[in-house]
Amino acid sequence: MGRFLAIICVALLGLAITLGVRWRNADRRLERLRSETSLPQDAPFEHAAIVLKAKADHVPAQKIVDLSLPVTVHLADRRCVELRPKWGVAGGIETYCFDVRTRRLIEHQQLGE
Repeated sequence: MGRFLAIICVALLGLAITLGVRWRNADRRLERLRSETSLPQDAPFEHAAIVLKAKADHVPAQKIVDLSLPVTVHLADRRCVELRPKWGVAGGIETYCFDVRTRRLIEHQQLGE
């Protein structure tokens, strides 16, 4: 019985280590995927959303960059940037919608937090 328990403990420890490593690397894989699929013309909208969130939260813009993942949705007359929390970061999703022609903010929504 003692040997069986030791085998189970070693297996569980191995599983815990594997899950920990996968959890740690998930954010890097997600960021790599985002960089491969992001469009250069979305950068000004994403930057504007990050600056607006930083001002609202009274933090440096770099902190928003470190904690969130911008995802841009293309609609006919607007670009909506969702600032989603990165893997393992608590928080909600904020959406900033900008007019395509004027690049002015036309809508802001916050889900969760």
